[in-house]
Amino acid sequence: MYKKLSKLHPLIMASFAFVFFIISLFSWHVDFLEVSSPKSGLIFSSPCSNGYRFSTRYIHSVELTPVEDYYIITGGKIWLWEERVRSSKAGMPSMIPMHGRYIEAKDWLIYQGGQISFDTYFYRIGDKQFGCNQAKFSPFGLCNFYEIFSRELLSVKVTKMPFYYKKPFFSKKLYEAEKNVEPINKPLQKF
Repeated sequence: MYKKLSKLHPLIMASFAFVFFIISLFSWHVDFLEVSSPKSGLIFSSPCSNGYRFSTRYIHSVELTPVEDYYIITGGKIWLWEERVRSSKAGMPSMIPMHGRYIEAKDWLIYQGGQISFDTYFYRIGDKQFGCNQAKFSPFGLCNFYEIFSRELLSVKVTKMPFYYKKPFFSKKLYEAEKNVEPINKPLQKF
C-alpha cells in the first residue's frame, strides 16, 4: 500500500500545482500600463513591473529647446523621476524640487525627484511645427509621436487587472511606426 501511495504522491502534487497555476491566472493581479486617446482609442497596453520606465520628449514652444521627462511606475502610480531642460527661462523648471536634487551637466539642467506622482498622466501631442513630441515606451524605442498621434491628448495610466483577463495590446499605428528615431533637438519649421 505504501508503494502505491508513494507513486501517486508526485502525481497528486503536480495536479495541485497545475490547479493552483490555473487559479492564479484568473486571480493574480498585475499592473498594466495603458496609453489611450479619445481619437485613437487604446494605443498601448502592456504588463509593467515596479520600476518600469518610459520617457517623453518635446520642443518647448517659447525656448525652442528640448525638454525630456523620465517616469517610473511604482506601486501602481506614475512618478515623474527626472526632467531635463537646456535653460531655466520662460515656463521651464527653475527651482530645486523639494525632496529632490538639481544637477548641472554639460548639455542639461537636470531636476530629479520631487515626489510628484500621477494616477493618470496626460500628454498633449503637437505636430511638426509645435512640440515635435517623441516618446519611448519599451519595447518600441523612441518614436515620433507628433507624426503618429498628431494633435491628440494621450492618457497614460496604470491599471491593476487579473493577468488572464487583460492582454498586451499595441495599436497598428504604433506597431508600424518608425522606431529608435534620433532625438529632435530643434523645431522642424520656423513659425
